Amino acid sequence: MEFFKIRLYQQRTWIGILIVFLFVPYDAECSHGGSNLNGLHLRIASLDVRPYMSIEKNQSTYRADGIVYQIIVWLSIRYNFTFSLVLPPDGTFGALVNHTWNGMIGMAINNQVEIIAAPVVPSLDRAEVLDFTTTFSEEPMICLIPAPEPDNSLSAIAKPYDYQVWLVIIFSMLSVAVATWLTSRFGPIRQVMKKNIADKNSKLDNGYMKMSLSDHIFAVFSIICLQPKESSTRSPNSSPLVGSVWCLSTVVLVYLYTGVLISYLTIPKMQPIVETTEELAASPRLHVVAIKNSIFESTLLQSTSGPLQSLGNQLRQHPENSLSGDYYNLNKLLETALLGKFGIILSKSQAESLINMSWKKENRCRLSIMREKIQSTRFCFALPKKSPYSKLISEGIYAMYDVGLIDYWKNRSPRTVTHNCEPTNIKMGMSNQKKKPISLDNLSGAFVVLAVGIAAASFAFVIEIWIAIVQRMKSRH
Repeated sequence: MEFFKIRLYQQRTWIGILIVFLFVPYDAECSHGGSNLNGLHLRIASLDVRPYMSIEKNQSTYRADGIVYQIIVWLSIRYNFTFSLVLPPDGTFGALVNHTWNGMIGMAINNQVEIIAAPVVPSLDRAEVLDFTTTFSEEPMICLIPAPEPDNSLSAIAKPYDYQVWLVIIFSMLSVAVATWLTSRFGPIRQVMKKNIADKNSKLDNGYMKMSLSDHIFAVFSIICLQPKESSTRSPNSSPLVGSVWCLSTVVLVYLYTGVLISYLTIPKMQPIVETTEELAASPRLHVVAIKNSIFESTLLQSTSGPLQSLGNQLRQHPENSLSGDYYNLNKLLETALLGKFGIILSKSQAESLINMSWKKENRCRLSIMREKIQSTRFCFALPKKSPYSKLISEGIYAMYDVGLIDYWKNRSPRTVTHNCEPTNIKMGMSNQKKKPISLDNLSGAFVVLAVGIAAASFAFVIEIWIAIVQRMKSRH
């Protein structure tokens, strides 16, 4: 455990203290009711959980700030006590592990501290071992996700159709080619052509043009590419209905593909985002993350149904995704969030702080908040069971609400850019951008396909030359 003195160093702290004396005068009767603690020194457990509590080390000293810190200072002046902050050794709020509480909750149970001054969320298991004050703040539990980004133009050439459609098209091409090949060789039109076509040459076999199965495949492929081969138009076919239906289908497929491809190249497309807990649980791209021994982790692990249970099972299967208490440091948590592969469960204020830090760092939206809120949470102070200070602190919080102090401190928090980084606003911002000519980046997929075709043709040409050389050498021997 680490003890340190608190330094009053910011103006808003003194403004709050001034409001105390101007608008909440001290009641002399309180000293007889036990409200005046007569300079009693209290040990208060807390964590660096911004924006509620900020604890920074400056050389050999520490300094604290934040909404919780302002509340502690106000209470210490109001009720005449001194205090020192105690940091939990494992850096966590606390959870029940192997029938033993750890973190700050364990410290309170073991009488190592008198108060837990942090955004503690009450729960049934915590209420069995702790007393809670009145609520000093409420906000939802949310999921911080990567912000939607423009889709990759390299794959735009394949985007108009789903992979299942491409498979059906390929299967249809092969089926049509086989059908035309079989009917051209064994169909009744062959007998008619034998009688009506007397001119025979090397290209004709018993009155019909020779076409192998590969010729039919290339003919069908050339039709869908709108570049018909001579053989595909002049070769007799005993089943014109098959060819006609294929040509009609080709017109629909090609023009539909062209229209969708143009939209993909000219209108910005965003990668799919996660908007609900069901989508988060089913997402192959995002893995759920929570800070170990926090209420957020406990909520997932204790859920027994629905998508929250699925998220809890993910945490059990990947224990490395339960982050240590060091990740209450927002700078460290930001590094994990910017990896773009995690959905981080935390409070809304923490998420907004991370988005704000990301914006200041890169001047663009890299993070966003999932549209669906997981559940509502309320924050309280916690004390050991039957603590003599529980009622006192609750009365102090009520008094601060009466004069608007807590709202004042909340409004003094840094402004965030979360509105600009909402997925809907990101999409609207991109759609409102000035339209630009199609660039090489937009057509990169087509040129990649062309490069692959050239490379394949060059490789086949080299193989043919090599085969020809080998055959010549064999013929000489």
